Amino acid sequence: MTVRTADGGNPVAYEGSKIAEQQRQAYPDIIPLTVALARDVAFNQALNAAQRMGWTIVAADGAAGRIEASDRSRWFGFTDDIVIRVAATDAGSRIDLRSSSRLGRSDFGVNAARIRAYLSALRASASGEG
Repeated sequence: MTVRTADGGNPVAYEGSKIAEQQRQAYPDIIPLTVALARDVAFNQALNAAQRMGWTIVAADGAAGRIEASDRSRWFGFTDDIVIRVAATDAGSRIDLRSSSRLGRSDFGVNAARIRAYLSALRASASGEG
């Protein structure tokens, strides 16, 4: 049992194509990040970026290319769960993530804003700017 499951967190497994299509329609600007870095380097940069965001790292499995984290919303203190995946590609590595609220039906855009901020920070560090 993972820590997130024990704390009532969201499951790590992604819910599939129906959810992916809903996300594409609602947030067409949020797409995976492809970087020209080896997977292990990209994983370390992804983990460092998550730590710099102030997230609580729950699990970091370099061999699986998965990082699990949580973050508390500023306004209400709700805990949101984050999963980052890093996979090797022909061009380097693909980094994708999701952020999901544990409570409520609407997050008022908090999770999308978190993903955008993270991807921005990761782009900067992957390009040597951060």
